Amino acid sequence: MATSSMASTSGAARKDFAEFVARFPVSPEGQPPSKRQRVESGFPDDRIFYDKWRTTQYAKREEYLLSHFTVRRPSAAKVARIIKQEGWKVNCPKPVQEDIVGLWTPPSKAAVEEDRFILRCVSKQTWSGLVIKDFGAKQGLGVVVTRTFSKHDVVCDYHGRVISAAEGRAMVQGLHDEAGYLFFFKAGQRDRMHRSTPEPG
Repeated sequence: MATSSMASTSGAARKDFAEFVARFPVSPEGQPPSKRQRVESGFPDDRIFYDKWRTTQYAKREEYLLSHFTVRRPSAAKVARIIKQEGWKVNCPKPVQEDIVGLWTPPSKAAVEEDRFILRCVSKQTWSGLVIKDFGAKQGLGVVVTRTFSKHDVVCDYHGRVISAAEGRAMVQGLHDEAGYLFFFKAGQRDRMHRSTPEPG
């Protein structure tokens, strides 16, 4: 009887994690196998594969959450909403700076240029967080923001040159009645200005 038990344990030990996930596939929405399921499938009754399975799922859930924010930095509230929609209660990242929000990285220039959402915004010229405001007969129309933008956010597409705010103010003095759209903004600790020009072509 003891010999049979040892042989069974030895056989279970020979099974590796690749076999474990082949038997119990890992997915963001899946549930880890119970101890009974693991043992009945010929795996050890300890938690080594079980814990590794959960670690793998956690990483997949991180990847899944980040996939929703390819262009703009996620907010904790938006991440929390997705987690709630998925029904995840355990083994999932927290929607805080140390987890998903902190893991987000800005997209590459190539990724931005190919992003469907960005392409649609460029085509329709509708940008979330930007509106045109009438400043009266003297100043005319201008662009103002309606929300806070995070570092690395794609605000809009533009054609023109970015210069310092001081240069921009000097330019304003010399414009007189010349048409032009000037957008003053802060980049980090620097005051900048962008003067829009007609789109090429």
